Amino acid sequence: MARSDRSPTGKAQREPYVPERARQLLMTLWVVVALGGWLLVWGVWLLFAGAAVGLVVMLVLLPAIAMLTLAGWSRGVLHEGDASARVAVPVTATVTTVAGLLLSSRVTGVLLLLVGILLLLLALLPGRDDDHAPPAGR
Repeated sequence: MARSDRSPTGKAQREPYVPERARQLLMTLWVVVALGGWLLVWGVWLLFAGAAVGLVVMLVLLPAIAMLTLAGWSRGVLHEGDASARVAVPVTATVTTVAGLLLSSRVTGVLLLLVGILLLLLALLPGRDDDHAPPAGR
């Protein structure tokens, strides 16, 4: 009989990240927080320097606030060991990657792209501890 990964309410059951993977994700989320803080400072500096307000808000400040908010949420659910981290971390990675695409002509944008893709890979790819299948040939 096939095992179902669904609860009686119909929602998919998720397991929290293993502690080693959660530690890696937390370290990478600190980098997202640092880059989001840098974007926030840079955006405010651009506003005071007289740059176009609409462009700065849309391309720098909104992505920075979204990254900081989502990284804080992700860190919180990872610390709690909650299974919702399996959703929170990929969402944070996606927003970080999109922010990197928006600023891809700058070094900061390339850094955001790299960190976003790294975070997405860490969040979605199974680790050595996640693989419970016995080795082939034994």
